[in-house]
Amino acid sequence: MTVLLTIQVDSVSKPGADDRFIPASVAQAINFYQLDGLPHGQRQILATDPLRTRILGNFQSRYKSHPLNLDGYPLVRPPLHEASRRD
Repeated sequence: MTVLLTIQVDSVSKPGADDRFIPASVAQAINFYQLDGLPHGQRQILATDPLRTRILGNFQSRYKSHPLNLDGYPLVRPPLHEASRRD
């Protein structure tokens, strides 16, 4: 089965798994990450097979310098991660 698009948002490596590597079964992938707060998202994703997977880009979000207005939203996570979830 081919996945047409995966959108990675603040992916982090876990023991036994590394979200940086996008499998060949994915046609296109894009990565959004932030370096504010903990844990940090992956700065770059890579295709395991660049002939089959197109990386659309790796984009850093900066919520400390460009904050989102979260008034009226209950905070489920720390504010910087909640901002990326709602962006």
